[in-house]
Amino acid sequence: MIIMKKIYLFFLKISNLKILALIRTLISYNKKGAHELLKNDDSNAYDEHKIYFSKLLLPDNTKTIMDFGCGTGRYLNILKNFQTIYLVDISKHNLQLASTKAKSLNIDHKLKRRSLSFLNIKVDYFFSVGVFGQFYQFDTKVLKKIYSIINPNGKAVFTVKVKDEITDEILAIKEDKILELLNNYKYKLNKKYFSGVNNQSDYFYVIELFK
Repeated sequence: MIIMKKIYLFFLKISNLKILALIRTLISYNKKGAHELLKNDDSNAYDEHKIYFSKLLLPDNTKTIMDFGCGTGRYLNILKNFQTIYLVDISKHNLQLASTKAKSLNIDHKLKRRSLSFLNIKVDYFFSVGVFGQFYQFDTKVLKKIYSIINPNGKAVFTVKVKDEITDEILAIKEDKILELLNNYKYKLNKKYFSGVNNQSDYFYVIELFK
């Protein structure tokens, strides 16, 4: 009976985390939220991020890339030299703003309003910043899906929010759990503090996953 109670409480906790994350996402991605995000994205607050990720992604006009959780197109400038960019987000308002930005940069792009589990696209590069461990749970199923999206000899570059003493992210994950999940994959991992809007710093693992 005690064991059953513990199991019940565990699944209740997981369910609540997912529900809270979903509510937060829906609030953040309404029309007003999208325009606020665009305002931040177009500031110089993320210049450090763009410089860093541009060194991990080598643009190639024969390769395709997916920007998962693209928001309003914060990273389009460093992705513009790929053959095609798949802009993926669950917010139609974000995608509309990202598409407008892509058109202004003459970028060949396709829009997909999907969650990760419903994507059936294959690309050479998978790219995602500020999604996993914040708006999206990072687990074995998610990692397998990311790996399945990239073509042979492809690469995924994405961040995972790390749980530490100061983070209030309900989906953040402990370092040892991240390492455990990556155990059977070929990868490179970097710990990184990024400054953002209002000089706030966030602690991430930046993962390069190779196929």
